[in-house]
Amino acid sequence: MNQPLTIADVMRVFDKLISHWQLTPTEQASILGMTQLHYEQLIEEKQNSASPELMDRVVRLVGIQKALSVFSPRGAENQFFTATVDTPPLQGRSIRDYLITQNSEEDLEAVFRWINSMAC
Repeated sequence: MNQPLTIADVMRVFDKLISHWQLTPTEQASILGMTQLHYEQLIEEKQNSASPELMDRVVRLVGIQKALSVFSPRGAENQFFTATVDTPPLQGRSIRDYLITQNSEEDLEAVFRWINSMAC
């Protein structure tokens, strides 16, 4: 039988991801689409089962990092993550800034689809 993933399982993946992106705790919460307080509560509940929404969000964020690693020169992923891009959906923002400020499910999906189209 498969055991459900815990919040701790999902957050281990997220922690590896954010080590690449060098985000503050407030930015980490924002990228996950939650307030700082909710983020802190989430970390405290680490043995509880992770919600499908949290898992989906982290999967999309990992997909964004993977796409960055596909189309950027080795070791330059962070430069592409922080560089401004004029085309939609970013329209003059970096991927980093977009993910922090436009953190709805629809916005995350838009940047996920855009960056994966660039990596293909």
